[in-house]
Amino acid sequence: MGYDGERKYNKFYTALLSIVPGAGHMYLGLMKKGLQFMFMFFSVIIITDLIYSARSLTILNIVIWFYAFFDSYHTRKKLEAGEVIEEDLFKELRLSSLKPKYIGIGFIVVGGIVFIQQVIIELLSLGFMVIPPYIRSVILDSIFPILLIIIGIIILISMRRTDKSVDKRSHLDD
Repeated sequence: MGYDGERKYNKFYTALLSIVPGAGHMYLGLMKKGLQFMFMFFSVIIITDLIYSARSLTILNIVIWFYAFFDSYHTRKKLEAGEVIEEDLFKELRLSSLKPKYIGIGFIVVGGIVFIQQVIIELLSLGFMVIPPYIRSVILDSIFPILLIIIGIIILISMRRTDKSVDKRSHLDD
């Protein structure tokens, strides 16, 4: 989507609306991109609210907020210069170029960090004396990080199997 450079966007309104991730992009006419930013931002809020142990993912919202804010600023400048802007955020970020192996490793790392933060530190603060009311808290805190670790391991195992089957096929072709 490009403009001929004649359209000017108010800097103040762009900055003001960019306080809500995606709203600045919508002001600039990039509805799909704005909706994607909003969806990501508010999805993280909902997930962290629904899954008690996912509260440490709030850092992701900080990254999304800053990226959306500064992207709307730079997008405004590009639109005024008449440049073509990619409407789809995910094509722009080139998420399709990520290898599943790295996604799996990412799940394991994030799950491990959350697990250490939520469970082990809590157990240490209790001095290894787990009192029944805390058992429930420890179990609730460990569900999300364990789920992330399991998903990461499954992705890595499936990639290993895929890599082995590709290697076998390439040896048969020789």
